[in-house]
Amino acid sequence: MSAAALMAMMAAGTATKASGQNQAARQEAALLKFRARLTERDARVKERETDVNIERAGKQASAISADQMAEFAASGVLPVGAPLAVMAETVGELQKQVRDIGRVGFAEVEKLKTQSRLDRIRAKIAKRTGRTQVANTLLSGGAQIGMFA
Repeated sequence: MSAAALMAMMAAGTATKASGQNQAARQEAALLKFRARLTERDARVKERETDVNIERAGKQASAISADQMAEFAASGVLPVGAPLAVMAETVGELQKQVRDIGRVGFAEVEKLKTQSRLDRIRAKIAKRTGRTQVANTLLSGGAQIGMFA
């Protein structure tokens, strides 16, 4: 086999390898971007869900508080002293539950948003890594071909 034919085969192999690396990097980046979009969507859904849960819990808390007050009034107990303390404790616990619903829900939203940002960063890294691998392959292939020239 002539040196020219060998160099042509080496050049074709180098180009094929570089093209494969480039395609793999682009596919990985596209997958990561897609995953980031899905995670962003999940974060928006979770945020709306948390808002609804907070509103629902707030309404339930108000209803429970009103029922408690009505029960005290129906039994002739005045909202002073111990009954007032009981009502205040109930309201405090209900407010804590509403805050906890928001805290947990919005923590999940932030976790999803962070995951989305990380996936976008990973997509950029995948593209850069792919370009570096392609450049390395082309330089290595060129060096090997140059040894036969």
